[in-house]
Amino acid sequence: MTHHAIEQFAKHFKRPPDRLTLEHLRAYQAYLLRERKLGPRTVRLHVAHARFAALGLSPEEEKPPPIREVVRLRVDDEGREIQAS
Repeated sequence: MTHHAIEQFAKHFKRPPDRLTLEHLRAYQAYLLRERKLGPRTVRLHVAHARFAALGLSPEEEKPPPIREVVRLRVDDEGREIQAS
């Protein structure tokens, strides 16, 4: 699947894979969804292969920043919120 996905990605833009950018990847993703009418899981698989092989980006490199730690509050006997220890 990887080689085929990369081949199709490059063929779509008529360029070698090393000349493609993230903007090409986004456009290709839209093409797969809208014109080829592939399902979201299939598109995600194609894009993951293209990102890794053609652009050298692993999925971990595009993860959003971690969410801040959640501070849990509890209520004391008088109804005031206090920070849990």
